[in-house]
Amino acid sequence: MDGGVNMHHCQGLSAIPSTLEPPPPEIPNYAVHCSTSFAGYMSANTLEVGRQTSEGIATKRVFRDYRLDKKGDVIAGYPIDALVEAIIVLYLIVCIAQIGRSFGMRVSRIFVVDLASQNNPSWRQAFLRYLYMATGLLPVVALLGYIWITGSNLAFDLRTLTIVLLFATGRSSMSY
Repeated sequence: MDGGVNMHHCQGLSAIPSTLEPPPPEIPNYAVHCSTSFAGYMSANTLEVGRQTSEGIATKRVFRDYRLDKKGDVIAGYPIDALVEAIIVLYLIVCIAQIGRSFGMRVSRIFVVDLASQNNPSWRQAFLRYLYMATGLLPVVALLGYIWITGSNLAFDLRTLTIVLLFATGRSSMSY
């Protein structure tokens, strides 16, 4: 549970619901219901159903998340985070190309100018500015792409991460 304005509460369920679509992973052994509220108003209601196995010190989890409505029924909801992030970057590109600053930059009295002409950057320059900033995400995109291509169910599988890092550093001839 987080303090302050944002509250997050999770509770284990004693029985796994049988009418879930799409079906949960094979032989599920746990279900957790989580609700999140912001300033007292519910903002997220989810159900996580999965299988957790332990072998020595390694623990493997395979799970599926379901979005729930206020009554607790499963709904076909999709996250829109990527769409919102794309809209924000588009807003920044438009602001930089048109007036040389965004609203936050205006408050901070920061300008972006083209060094050669001392004018606002062109559309190409504004686009390249944010493209260069996004290159720091390339390792994350490469890892997620590798996991998507190989069909791995575990996004945080340590062995997968090790293989990707060894491949990226050129030491892929090591035995596992």
